[in-house]
Amino acid sequence: MLSVGQVLSVGQRRRSPRFEMYAPVLFRWTNASGEAEQSGGFSYDIALDGIFIFTDGRIPPLGKEVSMEIVLPSLSPASKRWRLHANTLVVRIQDDSDRRGFAVMIETSDTDLLGD
Repeated sequence: MLSVGQVLSVGQRRRSPRFEMYAPVLFRWTNASGEAEQSGGFSYDIALDGIFIFTDGRIPPLGKEVSMEIVLPSLSPASKRWRLHANTLVVRIQDDSDRRGFAVMIETSDTDLLGD
């Protein structure tokens, strides 16, 4: 069993550029008992293949598949916002006073335009 601070080996890390982006994230997973769990947080950085999420809530276990929704900020006041849906895998957990959260590898994703 891996513990907090350990990294799940998924090959070469950071294969694509990361962009600092603060956006709300809702994430869901199934616990060991088969029950649905949900929590939320904010993205720290986003890349085509991964995301780091800050959270004060529950953190899914290392190696767990997690479904996420992220509302991406609009690029200008006149543009609409996008919502990213992603199926991910938890590859790192960080639980210290400066940066509590987890990193995921994106397995599949799609987007939709929000009507606001």
